[in-house]
Amino acid sequence: DEIFAGPGPRDGAAAIVGIGAGADDRRIADPAPALAGEAAGRGGGGDMALRYPEYVKELQAAGKPASAARMIQGNVTWLVVSNDPEKTAREVAPHVLHSVNTYAQWNAATQHPLYGGGKQIDIATLIANGPLKVLTPEQCVAMIEKTAAAAPIEGVYGMIPPAGYPLKKLAEHIELFAAKVMPKFR
Repeated sequence: DEIFAGPGPRDGAAAIVGIGAGADDRRIADPAPALAGEAAGRGGGGDMALRYPEYVKELQAAGKPASAARMIQGNVTWLVVSNDPEKTAREVAPHVLHSVNTYAQWNAATQHPLYGGGKQIDIATLIANGPLKVLTPEQCVAMIEKTAAAAPIEGVYGMIPPAGYPLKKLAEHIELFAAKVMPKFR
């Protein structure tokens, strides 16, 4: 009942993890101002555990208490849950690499923290340093719990599917995520 999947939020839902949930979700009655003027009214993108202290300062500057913080964890750009992460990483990495290097080309003249300067990476770097994260269900739960302990996150999102990765294969990973990760956050 608390797990949802679809193109948008479900009214009244309070799940911390969702499949197909949008970052522009309207489940909070009084959203607080977010860092850098994010229109959705809460922090989204990047490592929320690292951003939370600055977010609280922005809330206080807007006359709101730290308890008004509402954040969505978004540093999991390409998150894939697998029972065999090494095998899955080898399968998914070429597809993610295409997107990462394309974003880098588009951002060649920017200072974007991940893609700025046009720097191209290889598969070994992608797997070792991200933004691809291929985790077991247990590792994924631990990652979300660690962030939730450091910042008041209400959701987790990533960018899937990787360009050209077969949707039938991706469905296996989404089903594993739904069966083994999402129930831990009901």
